Amino acid sequence: HKGAYRWKNNHLNWGIGGQQEDFTDRIREWEMIDSAGFSIPYSDSIIRMHRFTKASNHLTSWRYSGFLQNTSNFSAGSTSIMLNAGLRFNYLTTNEQLVVSPRFGIRIIPAWDKKFSFHAALGWYHQPPFYKEMSDPEGKLYKDIKAQRSIHYVVGSALDFRMWDRPFRLSAEAYYKKLDHLI
Repeated sequence: HKGAYRWKNNHLNWGIGGQQEDFTDRIREWEMIDSAGFSIPYSDSIIRMHRFTKASNHLTSWRYSGFLQNTSNFSAGSTSIMLNAGLRFNYLTTNEQLVVSPRFGIRIIPAWDKKFSFHAALGWYHQPPFYKEMSDPEGKLYKDIKAQRSIHYVVGSALDFRMWDRPFRLSAEAYYKKLDHLI
């Protein structure tokens, strides 16, 4: 479900959803190393594999997600300001983890030149694991893996101009990401 509501200078958006995931994974992999006619590891009587992996997994889970976001536009004199604030959530039944990610942003178009704009944003991001992040190369399943996390900091500006009878935008941004719980 997605929805929107406008009042005065605000635009509110929301959404909620759920999906069932059903994975059946059968792994049967082998690796043989042959160098100039000699298998490694070497045997003169049998064929030996360098590596052999066999596994079978089945995983059924539910993934729920949603968001709530408001954008407000207002003026301070002749300067235009847009504020954006929101929350996202995810819940995965496999690891029973609920993650909430707030986000904030601001864009300012100064009164002294409407061709320029400046923006800044701050947001927490969580990425719940998908099936492939929960399994290792040997096929062992780790259902208790938690979501990857990062905090993003962004500042930037843009210049809108016309050249060759076409609109152009020149933009520059600086950002930093603080990452943890990486898979």
